[in-house]
Amino acid sequence: MVFEKFIEYLKTKGELSEFKFRNKNLGWKGYHVSAVINGKPVKNKLWLHSYNNMFSHNLINRLSCGSCQYTNYQRPGDITIGDFWGIEKSHGDFADGLGVSLVITNTANGKELLESIGFENIIEVEKKETAQNSLLKPAVINSKRLQVFQTIRMKGFKKTIERFGEVNPKGFVKSIIRKALTKE
Repeated sequence: MVFEKFIEYLKTKGELSEFKFRNKNLGWKGYHVSAVINGKPVKNKLWLHSYNNMFSHNLINRLSCGSCQYTNYQRPGDITIGDFWGIEKSHGDFADGLGVSLVITNTANGKELLESIGFENIIEVEKKETAQNSLLKPAVINSKRLQVFQTIRMKGFKKTIERFGEVNPKGFVKSIIRKALTKE
């Protein structure tokens, strides 16, 4: 529902023909959100980053994320795939700036499948090197989550991002600092 409201809000800015959660023009660090509205590229707008901002602050995540039984290494699937956050700490020469995938084989079938694919650029790492939040513990649901959903339903997406999505003076100052640090 929140994503649908977000897309509806973007369409109030003009004809939306493209949207990327993770534009990699500046690499894979952080969320470089971009869109094409009325045929023109749009980035670095607080309103464009509002969805990701609320997501990263656990304001719009599903409640089940707070009690997820899969935030550990005991997973029922054969393979777990995700972003390899922190690869530069242990294997800096392998980090290419565009993102590295983490593939964990959970079963013998998963290991056999991975070996049968025959990737060119693959390295084996120690389990401790793969530790990241989503593999260690469930997300902590933000105490303002209910207020966010009530605001969306009662006042709309624009009012919600003004209050919770940093589309306000405080968020503006933070965006200036962020731009200076990332050289966007």
